[in-house]
Amino acid sequence: MTIKTCKGHFILLIALVLTASWILGSYSDLAYAQTIGGVDLSKIPGLQNLTGFNNVPTDDNGQGTEEGQGTNNVPTADNGQGTEEGQGTNNVPTLDDASDEPKSNQIMISFTGTVTQMDDRSNLLYGNVKVGTPLTGEYTYRLPTKDTNTDQTVGDYPHDRKAFGITVNVGGFVFKTDPKNVNFLVELVNRDTDHYLLRSYNNLPLSDTIPIKHISWQLDDETGNALSNDSLKSAPIPPILQNWKDPYGLTITGGADRDPTQSFFVRAHIDSVNLIS
Repeated sequence: MTIKTCKGHFILLIALVLTASWILGSYSDLAYAQTIGGVDLSKIPGLQNLTGFNNVPTDDNGQGTEEGQGTNNVPTADNGQGTEEGQGTNNVPTLDDASDEPKSNQIMISFTGTVTQMDDRSNLLYGNVKVGTPLTGEYTYRLPTKDTNTDQTVGDYPHDRKAFGITVNVGGFVFKTDPKNVNFLVELVNRDTDHYLLRSYNNLPLSDTIPIKHISWQLDDETGNALSNDSLKSAPIPPILQNWKDPYGLTITGGADRDPTQSFFVRAHIDSVNLIS
């Protein structure tokens, strides 16, 4: 009787050990899975202490995440440097950045001039810009820019990169293409009358209440001899002023839309141009 009882207890003990082992193994598998059915097992009290759970690597290998590093210390697209103006992910320049542009492709031309006409009824420029006020400036364009106009007599060369545009200094003010939102056009017209036109559509404001609408410069040649075609690469660099008339000159408009009492207009004659680079 005693032998049978002990044997029965021994069998029961073995069964209990096997059952406990199976249970622990099952929980251990669940622990490695970490999330089952949408439930985060690491949040269940006591479960994280099961065999093997603490050895499961976290996404950041126990180091935590730092700015610029993803899980498992895999660098993010910007390699921890963040993005800067004109730079995309992995520090690859975006299309609006011309820092990687060969200098030979960037044409910068300086100019000097004199104000010939002024309309500032609301005194937005505080009387600092008058007829006779001298001005200086420069404009930069990309020589290999593609002509977007299919007309064989008109060449339109738009620029949207931050290195390009125009700057005018007059009366203590700086009128300038917005480098973060460049929309700068160089246009050549080779017809019976030739035209050379610069126009900046997006410009930095003088203040929160004084936007700058347009900065432009137009040269005309009624003989049609100033240009031989509409190619930007073929045009003289800088333009030869004696081959052109300057009836429209360089113009700057700013202030409120359609309200001459809250806007201003500046016209200037360009006296000289020089190639900087």
